[in-house]
Amino acid sequence: MGCDKMSHLRAYYFNKSDMLELVRYQTKTPAKAAGAESDYEVLSMAKIKASEKK
Repeated sequence: MGCDKMSHLRAYYFNKSDMLELVRYQTKTPAKAAGAESDYEVLSMAKIKASEKK
């Protein structure tokens, strides 16, 4: 995996692309896909056991 990432960086560098732009792009959070669930509840083990007792 590391070799693959390095080869991509080398190609980016040799194509005279701006490395600073690449770093800035990577730090941005990607947009969520349309229709993706954004609000969901993560259940703890205690909540699961309590719901089973009902």
